[in-house]
Amino acid sequence: MNIKLKESLKIVGYYMFFSFVWILFSDKLLFLLVQDPESHRILQTYKGSFFILLTSFILFKLIQNSYSKIESLDRQLKNTLAELEYNQRELEKLAYVDYLTGLATRRLLDEKYVLLFESAKRSNGVLTLLMMDLDYFKKYNDRYGHLEGDRVLKVVGGLLKEVFKRDGDVVSRYGGEEFVVVLYQTSLEDTLSLIKEFRRRLGLCSLEHRDSPFGEITLSVGINSGQPSVEENSEDFLRRADRALYRAKEGGRNRNSL
Repeated sequence: MNIKLKESLKIVGYYMFFSFVWILFSDKLLFLLVQDPESHRILQTYKGSFFILLTSFILFKLIQNSYSKIESLDRQLKNTLAELEYNQRELEKLAYVDYLTGLATRRLLDEKYVLLFESAKRSNGVLTLLMMDLDYFKKYNDRYGHLEGDRVLKVVGGLLKEVFKRDGDVVSRYGGEEFVVVLYQTSLEDTLSLIKEFRRRLGLCSLEHRDSPFGEITLSVGINSGQPSVEENSEDFLRRADRALYRAKEGGRNRNSL
């Protein structure tokens, strides 16, 4: 039931109860309290006025109490709604932002990648996909522990955001130690320059990896860059980048492959 209606009915109920009690017992009570006929007559004269004053005061207190309850419930409701909105925003962050690296999640990548792919297909634009994989990362976790592995992922994620920062580009954590970057209208030459700059910054971090033949954290990159063909879909285009990454690994890792 609506709280305002409920409180209104409560006030009416109290008023009716008090009115019936007053009608039924006020004369008897007055007779018991006052024996003198003249005093009794005078009190009878003012009994109605006293009833109005008394009931007005009681109704005022009841209404005041009801408004306090309603205001308290309104505040609770606003606080609950604000908390729900905050929780909703946090859930959206969890869905679209990787908690560890701060990069886009695979869900967000899938949504934006399809839009960029279709746009490139319609406009004959150039679309570039980079699939990156940290070399020998399982061995790194086995030797240094998963906390250190998480630290490396954070560093790599931060560097990716610093280098691939153009509006419209999508930088995501694809899963585990894999990352995917989507570049729109970026030439292959510019793409290779960006990858080179990323490798340079990664090297400056000097992330030791004793179980890697390179002695430090490195990564392999598969590149698929070009204009999507008419018969090609987004999955085919992504699969070509994945195959290029496989060739980079087979070729010795710590390299790019087209």
